[in-house]
Amino acid sequence: MSYLDFFSKDCLRYIPSSRLSQKKVLVVGCGNGGDCAPFVEAQEVHGIDICDDIGQNFIHDKVQYFQESAESMNRESNYYDLVFSVATLEHIHNLEAAFAEILRVTKLGGLIYCVAAPLWNSYEGHHTYGVFPEFPWIHLRLSPEELIHYIEAREDIGSYTYIGNSTSIQKSALRELLCK
Repeated sequence: MSYLDFFSKDCLRYIPSSRLSQKKVLVVGCGNGGDCAPFVEAQEVHGIDICDDIGQNFIHDKVQYFQESAESMNRESNYYDLVFSVATLEHIHNLEAAFAEILRVTKLGGLIYCVAAPLWNSYEGHHTYGVFPEFPWIHLRLSPEELIHYIEAREDIGSYTYIGNSTSIQKSALRELLCK
């Protein structure tokens, strides 16, 4: 069972299946869309993310995608009955702003279901498994500028994307894609 299956099932146990069809759902950090799939029985599902491939792997009539940050949403206040977010919060720079937005868009009495992974403690860094085995805790030992320079000097890494504006990589909005 994948983490998404586990957490979506856990989340949905708080909403009787007979009532899901009456609910409006927001998925924060929906990525390529798969995180929205467990909620298609809802009245409507909205997914937000900052990634370029938002929603490309899951298309459904009830699902709409919006490329925006959890820290500054263009969603209506008091609109959603359920806000679901798994494995996203560790990528958000300003958690206070994100949670303020999540609270703002959730109806009074609505359910907010958020789970975050402890990636900041990862030996190999922030989703960089196997890329820097020779340099443990690289994301903690180098500044963002030093890390970018290190990546650029490596010939075996064809391209990368760095999105973030923090001086601390370990808790920044770093979304790093390293492609060979």
